[in-house]
Amino acid sequence: MKTTLQVDDELLSEFQKTVVKRHGKLKGPQSEALAEAMRLWLSYVGYAKSVRVIGGGLDAIQDFEKLPDVVRSAFESGMFDRSDLTAVPLFFRFKKADLESLCASFTSTWGEAVRVLGNIDSFEGGSGVSFSWRLPNGKKLALNSFPDTMTAGVRVDEPNFRDLKV
Repeated sequence: MKTTLQVDDELLSEFQKTVVKRHGKLKGPQSEALAEAMRLWLSYVGYAKSVRVIGGGLDAIQDFEKLPDVVRSAFESGMFDRSDLTAVPLFFRFKKADLESLCASFTSTWGEAVRVLGNIDSFEGGSGVSFSWRLPNGKKLALNSFPDTMTAGVRVDEPNFRDLKV
């Protein structure tokens, strides 16, 4: 959609210089940066839930509802080979319902969580909760959740040292 906006010349100039500095060009990234700014403002005023997603070369502002798709895409593209993804809420903090909806989405993709550590009922009080799901490649997707951050990454099973002969 095209629209016309009137903003202060100095603000626009600073915005465009920063877009070029960060992305190397103005065309294309300027629209993306403006959309990020709008998501951030909507979260700030309480009309939306956006998160900053960082890791594996990604640093973007996303709608919270799109976080499961971002994690699936990171898995499919091999991004987790380089880094975990961290999501930081740009609203006050994650709530139990946010964690439950994220887990439900992962469960619909990868089946029931094979391991849960922590108590989800204590989550909003600041307690951490960790989940893991078995992935098709034999590894596990780990989700470590706190009210102020969520981290997702791929883990391998820990080796069994019982049979190791020294």
